Amino acid sequence: MVFHALVPAAGRGGRFGSELPKQFVEVSGRPLLAWTVERLLESGAASLTLAVPAQLVTEARRLFDDRRVLCVAGGDDRQGSVEICLAASPAD
Repeated sequence: MVFHALVPAAGRGGRFGSELPKQFVEVSGRPLLAWTVERLLESGAASLTLAVPAQLVTEARRLFDDRRVLCVAGGDDRQGSVEICLAASPAD
């Protein structure tokens, strides 16, 4: 089965209390988001569209230097980020 994963990770993580959004905080030496992306790709995702805060798109692209991972700027809320992920994802 071919599937494409959407990861709406554009939240600010304000309640987390960190300077960085929580998805970019390191856990066991890697950003939390890296663990998520790795597991989705390992599970067979043909591609993954990742919405991150606009100011961290360049950082995410460096972090996920994999042609299967498309990093985009997320929306104002989770719904907006999901819509952006859907619009940017492959059509197949």
